Formats: sequence, C-alpha cells, structure tokens
Amino acid sequence: MPTIGDVLELSEEVKNRHVKGNIELYKLISRDNEFEKDSAAIFNCTYPTGPIRSIVEFITRKMDPEQKADVRSAFAITGTYGTGKSHILATIYHLFNDPTRAKSWLEKNDMIQEMLPTFPRTVVMPMLNLKREDGSKYEFLWQPLYEQFGREDLLNEIGDFPTVDDITTLVGDGTVVILVDEIEKWYGSIPENQEYRRTANLVFLQNLMDAANNKDVKLFLFISLLLENDDVMAIMSRTKPIKFDLTSNDEDRINIILHRLIARRRDTAAIETIAKQYTGVYKRSDDINIPYKELHDTIADQYPFHPEVLKVLSERFHAAKDYQNTRGLLNMLAEVLYARKDQVDLILMSDIDVELELEDPYFKLKDDLVWIDDTLVENCLNDIQRLRGQKYAKEVLNTILMYSLTKMGKSGANKTGLLLGILRQGISSNDVMMNFTGHIFKKAWYLHKLNGEYAIEEDPNPYAVIEAGAEDISKDDAIQRMERILLEDVFKGPEIYILDPVKGSAEIPDSRNFKIAISMDGNDISFERFKPVLDGRTYQNTIVVAVPKKGTTVKSTGLIEMARRLCAGEKISSEERDLPDGFSDIVRDERKSLNERLQEKYGRVLKFVRDDTFPKSISKVTRNEIINAVKPDIDNVKSAIMQITGNVGDRGIRIDLLQDDLYIKREYPTITDPGMIITALKELCKDKEIKLTSQSGVDYYGEKTVTIADSMFAYHKDFVSEPPESEPPFSDSSRTRVGVEDKGEVVKTPTSGKEPFVEIVETAKTVTVPPMGYISATAKPELIDKIDREINSGDILKEIDLNISGRLELEDFDNLGLPMIKVLEEGSTHLNRIILRTEVDKNGFISFLREIKTPKIATFEVQMKVVRG
Repeated sequence: MPTIGDVLELSEEVKNRHVKGNIELYKLISRDNEFEKDSAAIFNCTYPTGPIRSIVEFITRKMDPEQKADVRSAFAITGTYGTGKSHILATIYHLFNDPTRAKSWLEKNDMIQEMLPTFPRTVVMPMLNLKREDGSKYEFLWQPLYEQFGREDLLNEIGDFPTVDDITTLVGDGTVVILVDEIEKWYGSIPENQEYRRTANLVFLQNLMDAANNKDVKLFLFISLLLENDDVMAIMSRTKPIKFDLTSNDEDRINIILHRLIARRRDTAAIETIAKQYTGVYKRSDDINIPYKELHDTIADQYPFHPEVLKVLSERFHAAKDYQNTRGLLNMLAEVLYARKDQVDLILMSDIDVELELEDPYFKLKDDLVWIDDTLVENCLNDIQRLRGQKYAKEVLNTILMYSLTKMGKSGANKTGLLLGILRQGISSNDVMMNFTGHIFKKAWYLHKLNGEYAIEEDPNPYAVIEAGAEDISKDDAIQRMERILLEDVFKGPEIYILDPVKGSAEIPDSRNFKIAISMDGNDISFERFKPVLDGRTYQNTIVVAVPKKGTTVKSTGLIEMARRLCAGEKISSEERDLPDGFSDIVRDERKSLNERLQEKYGRVLKFVRDDTFPKSISKVTRNEIINAVKPDIDNVKSAIMQITGNVGDRGIRIDLLQDDLYIKREYPTITDPGMIITALKELCKDKEIKLTSQSGVDYYGEKTVTIADSMFAYHKDFVSEPPESEPPFSDSSRTRVGVEDKGEVVKTPTSGKEPFVEIVETAKTVTVPPMGYISATAKPELIDKIDREINSGDILKEIDLNISGRLELEDFDNLGLPMIKVLEEGSTHLNRIILRTEVDKNGFISFLREIKTPKIATFEVQMKVVRG
C-alpha cells in the first residue's frame, strides 16, 4: 500500500514543521527581517482565491482609461479572526511593490497583469500598531497618511478634517495605495466623551472612501473589517465599497489548505487508484449510500485528505468564535499530515487523533482543539482511556469528537459519517458497527445518541445506564411493553384489545360494542387463523382485527431491543431518585421511537364477512382511521334493516332483536356506532319503507320525527296493509284509566315493567281541547327550555304524557334508586312513561321535571293538552 509520502511531495512548510499561518500586516513596516516582507515567500504561500482574482480585475478596470462601468477602488475585506484578511492585504502590497514577481505570479495563475500600476505610493496603516517616531499614538486617521506623504505642512490647513478635495490634492496625479488594518478596534478605543475625535475620524473615513470611488483619482483603498463596530459599518453602508466576505468562503478555504501543505503530486495514477479503492470499500457496505462517483472525484481532488475531513473541520473551526478558522485549521492539519504521511494512504477523520503528540518541536493536537471546546476534548480522552483495548474505540471516539465540536445545529455523526471516518481497506463496516453498538456505545460515558446521530457531550450519558439495565429485561416483558404501547399510544381509545398477548389469554368482551383486536403478526390473515377468536361469541359482527403490513411482524429483534431499553429506563426511573440529567428525556424518546416504529408496522384492518376476511388499508394507524375504514354507508345499514324486516314477514321484529341481528351476523355491515341504526330506522320510517309501532300501540309511518325505543316493533313496508292513522295518545282506547283521588297532588306509580301513570281527579272547570304536538328533547335541560318557550305562563296543562328513554350507566343505579341486579349492566335500556292527569301551570310542570330522577343519558318526549285563557 503506498503511503501519502510516496504519492505526494509535501510543502517546505510541512517538512520543516513551520507553517506560517498568522500573517500580520504591521510587520510590513517593521525594522526586523520579517516573513511578511518577503514577496517571494508571500506569493509562494498565497492561493489565488476568488476575492484576490476579483480585486486584481477591479484594479485593472480602474487603471483602464477606456473603462466606464464600476470603477470604484474602495475595498472592504471582511471576515472573522483567522479568515485571511491580513494575508490578502499583504499580497496586495507586494502586487504593487514587487512588479517582477507579481507579474510572474499573476501569469502562473492566469490573471491580468498588464494594467497594474508599478511602484505606487503605498501607505500601510496597521492602526493598533501605528505610532509616531516618539512613540505617541495618532489621534486622527489622516495624520499618519499625511506624514507618510511628507505633507505635514498641510495638517494645519485642513480644518476639522480633510475633505474629498483635500484628499484629491494629496493624491495628485500619481497612484496611491492605502492599506488599513484593525480600524474598528482603533476607533473603538477612542473614549466616548471625545465626541469630536470620533466624529472627525468617521467623516474623514467617509471622504476617503468617496475619493477612492472617483474615476479621476488613482487612489486604491483597502480596509479589513471584523464587522464589529456599528459606527464604522454605517460609513461602509453609505459609501458602498466593494465588499469581499471571507467568512463563508469554504471552497477557497479548502484550496488554501491544499495549496499550503502540498508542493506537488508525484503519482496521480496512484491517487486515482486510492480513490477507487475507498469508494469500493463504501460500495461493499450496506450502511453507506452516497454518490460514489462524486465522492471518488472529490477524494482525488482533495487528496491526501478525505473530503469529509476538510468539510467537517472547516465547518467546526469556522463556527468556533474563539478560534482562528483557516489559520488554526491549517496549523493542525499540517501537523497531522506530517505525523501520518508514512503511515496511511489517506487521512480520515479518525486520523485526527486527540492523543497525537510530536516532538522537536513539541506539539499536542488536543491543545489546538481545546480552544474550540475543552470539556468535550477532555471527555473524549477519558472515554478513550476507559475503552482502551476495545476494537475501534479510539477511531470511533476521535471521529465523533470532530462532528461534536460546536454542534453546527446537529447532534453529531450519523452512521455514514462514522463509517467514512474509519473504513479503509481490510476493515468491514459490519465489524465496526457491531463493536460500536455492542460495546463502545454502551461503555462510553460521554457518548450520546440524539435523532439518530452520535455525539460526545458535556454530561455523562444516561443511555449507557439504560443499556446496562436492558440486559436484565426478558423478551416476554419487552413484548408485553410493546402490547401496552399499541393499546395506550398507537390505537388508544375504548374497546381496544391485544389478540394473542404474550402473557395470559385475550379477554375480549362479548358485547354489542364495536371492538378492535390487535394482531402482532401480519403474515397470515386467513379466516382459519382468526376463526377461534369468533367461535363461541354471540356478537361476532362487532370485532375487527388490526394487522401489520403484509408479511411483517412486530416481534422483530430490533423492536424487542427497543422495548427492552424502554422497560429498563422506566424501571430505573421508578427506583432511582438521583437520575442523570436528560435521563427522563431519553426514556421519553425511547417510548416515542418505539411508538413510531410500531406505527410504521401497521397498515391494514380485517373485517369478517361470513367465512372470509376482507383486508382494508389504513393510511394512519389510529382508532378513528380503522373506524373510517370499516364503517358502512348509511344506505348499507338501511338495506340490511330492510332485509331483516323482510325476512320476518308480517309479525315484524322488535328493535332490540333487529339490532342483535346486525351485531351478531357477519353478513351484515359492521356497526361502529349504534346511532347509525337509529338514523337508518328514522329515515326508513320517514320514507315509508318500514312501519314502527310503540309498546303502547302507536304506529309511526311516514313520520319525520320519531323517538326510537328498543321495545318498538319494525315492519317491512310489504307487510303494511295501509298507512296507520294516528290516535291521540290520551284517548281511552290507548290506555287503562285508574282513578286515584289525590286532591291535585302528583302521584307517581312505581316502575316495575308496567306502564307507570298518575291520575288526578279533574274539577268541573276543565275544558277539553285537542292535544299539542310532541315536544322532543335529547336532554332534560333542552326539554325544559322548549316547554318554557312554547308554553305561556297563563296556560293550564292537562293530560301530560311523558316518555323517558335512557341508557343506564353504573352511576345511574344509585342515582335512580335501582337495584344492582346481575342482569342489569351498564348500557342497558331504561324506559319510563309518566302520565299526569291533573291541571298544572307551566312553572309547576317545570318544577316537576327538575325534581324527577332520570338517567344521565336520556331522551324525552312529551304530549299534553293545553287550555289557554
């Protein structure tokens, strides 16, 4: 295997371990023999970035007398610390002041050089290091400029500050280049109480920018900015200099690194072979799915660094506000390259070894990284020591640390990033992931998982505690926890059951209520499989089965392991008081993840029709979605009722028995809501498809509104000889009158299955009038409200016929004083009819209604005679 040292010739800076990463503009005017003064050294280490190329083009445009468009020559070079602002200013200095080398460098890099001015008057102004000969500091920005022009004699003539005309006069017919560095900090050092100085310097800066943007003035002004001072930025906003932002220039940043560290490529064919070998390794991994051709080309272009190394580290170093971006990254990668050049064929993320140390001169990689995040670096080192000897542990932790630095809005490394940081010839992705998931992740204290990504964090990882506890959770306990999630989180709601629970047997009530049974296996959906569930049940048409998608089961190893972790986390939460920070969040996330995975598994519901199963797809795994998938159309329910009533002939069928047919027989629609039957009966009665007869013998045929009671009978229209004529419910033929003299007081007979009634002896002044129509209500307050609105305060009410139909709940038994008999169960029907044969005014009847006890859920129907004065 060829190494990097075999394929490349490294730069002298790398070989000598002296990378000049920090270019300082003030050293251009130093008396010492500084690197910055050496034009050959500056050109040799300068990559022709996009901003440099644009600056050269703007300079030649300004010098071209034929050019009319955009001849500005005031430039603002912006960027955070270490992005190369001072380096660009130093390069510009040598472009003007060493024309021979500048021309050669420009030609080598395909840039225009004919129109560049040679040997102009150049003024270097590194403001934080600029002092007079006597050591005193300058108070005004124009003072060093006039001194370097040798025109101190004009300082007393310029007034408060130099105007644009003053600056134009100073420049004259020649060419002037002004390089200003660190102006914001210099301006910021002026005390706020010296408002005159601050204002004068800002006005001069504006005038200087305006003069540089004048076509007729050969003035080139270059200012580096951190964008930290609002006053200075306001001047930039007004004067509109040509701006170059180096902060987000990632492509140039990578090119600068390669340019500085690599002298030349000895063997390009070997580089192509190495790139091909690595993409081949990735193709053989089931865990990596990336654009291989694009990655192959990028590996070859950015050799000897894996593209992920330069991409991720550039992002992380760029985001670290206390580190110096390209400068700091350049130094660190130079040391890594020097250390690995004879060991590997490509530098991967895992080669950025936090334990790397070099001697002569002494270097520790961790010292470069602690400026970004010292806590994460120390935590990584602790975990490396803790897992010493565990296969791939150091490589994994080194890789994840690089992704973890500054976060960049992410959690860390995903599986692809992790493998790209480790895999090379001879290393299997399966082997890496087995060691990672089986050992490293469980034992590393500071390794966390969040949203499918892994990161080194500041606090210990409670996940490791959960993993350890999961080993004590049995498979059956894990499956039982999944069953609970299916019941509580996925299909939550009433009447939801597990079909074949891992512990115990399924207890699915045999009742009229609509029920959903959950199967944990979707491989077999035949009727034979589910027939035992139906055998012996009375109400066989009240149950459907939710099953996983075709050919899937929820008892997979992965889901069981997730359930084990959830069980462990919940067990620890209930037993321990002092839990690690974030422990509860992880347990909650585990439950959420398991919930989502279980939801992904389901997508069908089975309805039983005679001796067959009919699967229906559901888009969302919810109880309501299942109901919507299997509930019948109202016309289907009506058709079934017509079939049932037609089958029984002229004897008719009681409503409760008709309902039983629908709930029992699998050939009928599955009733998901009892209200559908009521609605269907009312519509059929209104349309004269069926006749309804009450227990008291009142017929309803073509009625628009009718209160349905279980005791009613339904008759198919084919067996109705003629439309029934309505009889007044108070006629003597419709009931037995029992004389009870009670002097005008209301008396209620006990309800024992017979028709309860009360009779009051009428006085001689009673006048017989036709009865009112029925007043119906679905709740007692509604009934009272209707009576209050329809009855006048002076009306006298007589022969009141009140029907109450309620559905009993358990709490109603005590409320109504009913016995708790075994045959009575929640949901049974309570019928009561009260006849008041007396005279009572509206308020008296309303008081009576308020005092009587009725089921919590009940409907009311009242008819009466009204005497109105």
